[in-house]
This record gives sequence, structure tokens and C-alpha cells, in this order.
Amino acid sequence: MLDYLCNYDKEEKLWTSAKRHGYYNENVSAGELAFNHMRNTNPSEIMQISDSEGTVLTYGSALAAAIRIAQHFEKIGLTEDDIVSIIAPNTTYVMTVALAALFNGTPFQPMNTVIESNICMQIFDKIKPKIIFCDGLQYEKLKKAAEAFKPAIYTLCNHLENVPRIDELLEPNQSEENYKPKPLSRGPTQTMVIMLSSGTTGLPKGICLSNRYVLSDYALTYQYDTIFSTSSIDWLTGLLTFLTNILIGGVRIITSKPYTAEYLHEIITKYKISVLITHPSAMLELTSLPIFSKESLKSMRMIIMGGSSCPEKTLKLIRSSLTNGKLYFSYGSSELGVVAFNSRNYKLKSVGQIIPNLEMKIVDTTTGERLGPNEKGEICLRKTNDEWQGYYKNPEANKSTIDAEGFIRTGDLGYVDDEHYLYIVDRCRDVMKYWGYKWSPHEIEILVAEMPEVEEVCAFGIYDNVKLYVPAAAVVLKPGCSLTSKDVVEFVERRSEVHYKHLDAGAYIVNELPRNRNGKVVREKVLEMCLAMQKEESEQVDR
Repeated sequence: MLDYLCNYDKEEKLWTSAKRHGYYNENVSAGELAFNHMRNTNPSEIMQISDSEGTVLTYGSALAAAIRIAQHFEKIGLTEDDIVSIIAPNTTYVMTVALAALFNGTPFQPMNTVIESNICMQIFDKIKPKIIFCDGLQYEKLKKAAEAFKPAIYTLCNHLENVPRIDELLEPNQSEENYKPKPLSRGPTQTMVIMLSSGTTGLPKGICLSNRYVLSDYALTYQYDTIFSTSSIDWLTGLLTFLTNILIGGVRIITSKPYTAEYLHEIITKYKISVLITHPSAMLELTSLPIFSKESLKSMRMIIMGGSSCPEKTLKLIRSSLTNGKLYFSYGSSELGVVAFNSRNYKLKSVGQIIPNLEMKIVDTTTGERLGPNEKGEICLRKTNDEWQGYYKNPEANKSTIDAEGFIRTGDLGYVDDEHYLYIVDRCRDVMKYWGYKWSPHEIEILVAEMPEVEEVCAFGIYDNVKLYVPAAAVVLKPGCSLTSKDVVEFVERRSEVHYKHLDAGAYIVNELPRNRNGKVVREKVLEMCLAMQKEESEQVDR
């Protein structure tokens, strides 16, 4: 279903995928399309279940709620030039607020609840949302961050006294039956969503996603699917799950409970999830559970996994455990969406070939020259059917992200083999120097993951004024396994032929790796944790 064809031009050193028209009419707003789809669906059919809150939204109740919120947006004069901010976990009415914004043609901008106050203030200073919907636990932080322009703020959960709440906008009214969503005023390039970049290279930037972008068709889900993502709507995978639900259908399961592998297993088996969108570390932990078996995934039709590398042995285990489904190992970014899939038990370390309507080049990170097959460089991509809308009110960031030929610099290092399969090596920012030699955490992680006792690993560099970034790694062992730091260091020395990829700053055996709210390992936090362990050990020796 998703085995795409890709061609390579030797003269231009350019990979091009097939051109394909989307399923949806891009001149019709995503809001109108979702409205029509939901109105034509049996109103008693379940659309969303919140496991953490115990709530259910049918297609009828979700549509009614979204219409009433959209009517409020219209009443207070929101237009396509305004912004609706959503700062909340996966709670019941997040979906209806985002849907209402699409109905009204007003971009919505989701933000993670764990964002720091000073960063939130800087983001708000640029985007200035007219209205904010939030978790009541974040109310004071957001109120202070938005003090300069004083938007209306409503709570979606953890409500507070004397603070407006979402319920106030959900009262039935006589005119809702005649409600019609607003058509596009600026064509298919009109901004519908503003996603925040990860902020790994500075302040998070607002990524403008067009109507054409949000209507991208990946031919993934069906109306009868039950879908779950471990991410909230402020992540690409969470956004895609939301868009799939409102445009294609099915039942979407949400939760605001913290991620654990045990809880993921419970969700999958309890709701008989057929489509799971997640990241490799979550699957790694899931498959390591004592209770995990083929029975755990018997309802699964499809697992879409991306966001980081995945050990080959884990990919094999997941695929062998899927008796009724397929694993799609993917690659993408918020700027471009999903750009590659590998759905086959072939070239397991590859993320596959690029999907339709893309051009790709690999460039030397120093000279900018185009590279050929099997040569490592920065991955640069350009859509052939859409013009990227850039970062919101950030022309300087746009210039540094788009090159002279209109390609988006992904910041990822990779290469393409002779059969046009793409391989991700690492982030350009993660490539470090040790004694003048370049090394990548990803390369060391692959080596350590080969050890049968290892459940998970995160490599990083410890800075030294002379040597620069000395390689180190934090290692989580499988239950019941024993391994010393020395064992890990010596294993890497045996497996790596070059000295600058040895763990000269040591290996740290830890119980778990620090993660963000969506379950992704945070390398910077791993470094902080291991430095604290190093300091504690040093102090014990001094005593």
C-alpha cells in the first residue's frame, strides 16, 4: 500500500518521488471537509473516548460542541489573522476547540503544558493569541505570560473558581442547526495550524501549516479503525491522529495520564487499538514487558513509528509479533509532515523511500555541494505540490531554513543507498567533535544496543576544554540482567575500529532515561543526570 517509487537523476544528484493528487479538494477548507464528514456520519457513533476522564464524544456531540465554540469565535470577531492557543494535555474538549478553529478559519496553535514561563512569554510576544484554552494548572503561568495583551482564557480541565471554563461555551442555541463553516479566504496556502518547533536550536518557532498541508493524504486509516497516539496535539504525530479522526473517521482514544509501557499495553488491549502512532522508545519498552506477547498486538492493523532511530532487533521483534498488521517505520518533521515510510521487512535500518510529491538532495554540511548515493550529508527536501509557508513572523529563521533552491534544511544527517532507500544517521546539531574527529551519538547507540542485556541506551558527549565532547552513554538493562559499566565500555572498544567513538567518558547504568511528556528521551537531561552521578561518585571517593 505504501511502497513508493523514487527516481534518481545522476547529473542533478536529485531524488524525486512520483507526483500524486490528494484525495481532498485543497480549495475547500479542512474545517468544511471535517464538518461535512461529521454531519454525514451517524451522530450516535463514537468518535472519541478519554480513558483518563471516562468521557465519550459521539460524532453528534462533538460536532455540536465544535459548532457552539466556533459560533463564539465568530461572535468575538476572530478571523484568519487571529490565533487560538491550546495549552492542555489530551483532555476531552481539546479536539472540539481545534475543530472549531478550523470551522472558523482561524489558525490554532497547540503548546505543551511543560513549557517554561519565560519561553512561553517570548512565544506569546510574537503570536499574541486572541483566546487561550488551557489546563487550569497552567492558568497563572499563562495569564502572566500574556499580561501585555490580555487575551480571554478558558480552562479545559482542572477548572478554577472565577475563571471562565469551556462549559460556558457549550450551551445549545437555536442558530446552531443553520451553522456553516467559513470558506477559505486565501486559497489552499491559508494557514490553518501553527505548530511549535522543538526548540533544540533556540527559541521554539511557529511553523505555519497550510490548508493543503493538513489535507495531506497518506492512505493510512479507515472509518472502522480505533486509533491511539502516545503524543498530544502539539506534536506532529498527535496532530496527524486528530486530523485523521476528523477527516476520515474511526474512534480516537485519548488520555492525559503519564506514559508508561504498562499503561500503553493496557490501552492497546482494552480498546483493541488497530492503528498505533508512536515512537521507537515506547515500542522498545512495550516489547520488553514480561506480559508482552503476540496476543498483545492481535488487534493491531498498523503501527506507525518514527521520531528517532530504532534497534534492528526491536524492529524484527515488532514485525514478528504483528500477526494481523504491519509496522511502518517513518521519517518526518513538523515543517514537512511525514516524508518517508518503510513498511517492509527489507533494509530494516532504512526509513524507506520518500513519499509522493517530494524532491530530495543530500548536501555536504561544509561546502553545500550535492552528494550522490551512499554519501553522508544533510537531508534537504522540497515539496513539488506545495510552497512551505515558513515560520510565523520570523523571516530570519525562514532564511536559515530554506536554501537558495527552495529546499528545507532538515538538520538531519543521512544518506540514500543505490535503491533509493533513505537512512538517518543523526541530527547535524548532535554531531560532535572529539580530539578533532567527528562522531555521532546515534552510531554509538547502535553498537551498545547490540548487547543482549541492554533494553535502552542514550549516548551523549561530556565537554572537555581540550578534547571537546568525550563520548559517554547511559544504559538501561533488561529486567534480571546484570552488566557493569566496564562491560559496556569494553564492548564498544571491541566493536568500534576508531578510538574517537570509544566511551572514554564512561558508561552509566541507570534505572530509566529522562523523557518529555510524550515519552521521548531528552538527551540534555540524560547528560545532567549522568554528570550528577559522576559528581556523587567523586565525592564518595574523596570521603
